[in-house]
Amino acid sequence: MKKISLFLICTSLFLLPATANAQLYMRIGTGYATALAGQSAGNMLYNGSHIDNTIYGSNGMTVNYRSPEYHIKAASFAAGLQGYLGLGYNFSRHVALQLDANVGVINKKYVFTSESNGYRFTIARRAQHNIFLLPALVVQTGNEAANFYARMGLVIPLRTKIKEDEASTATIEELSLRLSNYFSLGAAGAFGIQHKCGGDINIWAEASFQSLSLFAKREDVIAGQAVNSNTLKPTTAINYSKNSDNSAEPMSFDVPFSSAGISAGISFRLSHAHKAAIINENK
Repeated sequence: MKKISLFLICTSLFLLPATANAQLYMRIGTGYATALAGQSAGNMLYNGSHIDNTIYGSNGMTVNYRSPEYHIKAASFAAGLQGYLGLGYNFSRHVALQLDANVGVINKKYVFTSESNGYRFTIARRAQHNIFLLPALVVQTGNEAANFYARMGLVIPLRTKIKEDEASTATIEELSLRLSNYFSLGAAGAFGIQHKCGGDINIWAEASFQSLSLFAKREDVIAGQAVNSNTLKPTTAINYSKNSDNSAEPMSFDVPFSSAGISAGISFRLSHAHKAAIINENK
């Protein structure tokens, strides 16, 4: 319900100016984002490896303890090839409001491996086409040849599902799950330049960042079979809790979506209502 309400509010803000003949524009583009920082999920890493160097006997008891090895790498489920579709309007030559939809076209896959006593456990995770709304305030120089701009606003996650594929040589099992997250807001911004090509068409390029972390809410088994660690019975879903003393629901963990990226595209002017006013202002 929160997602629907925020979507309707943001959309209505951009429909109102159309009736007042504001100068509207649309923009489309593509780019690539990378992770800002490494993250962990409890004692599990999203991206990296763990090697248990301890030697065990046939009964599972420790024969010779050796320090384990960890290799931690950065991870963000917003990383990868991105697509942008936006709508905005100019209050004046220097100030605008903008609403972008950021879609993960091909999100980056992260693999964690753990080796112990000759066995290997692997889990691969990849976001399933994230969708974020980015309402923002834009401040710009307003020059046609080189219009430098900066924008700052919110990140509203609409879709943040993650597919997980697990495999273990110890039990010879394969398991696929889909992770969903609790809703939360983030922040985003960008610095860029826009150049007028002629008529109503402009080209733009920008460097952007996004700060967003969500808590895991639920994992649904979509292939294979998972076992509840408390009851040792097969389960089809695991619910995570942020505030609970119920031992049947494990504690939630952080899921990173913070990223930095570069992108480029084109924009189209949809309305000329303020054209005369802007020309007068330039004078």
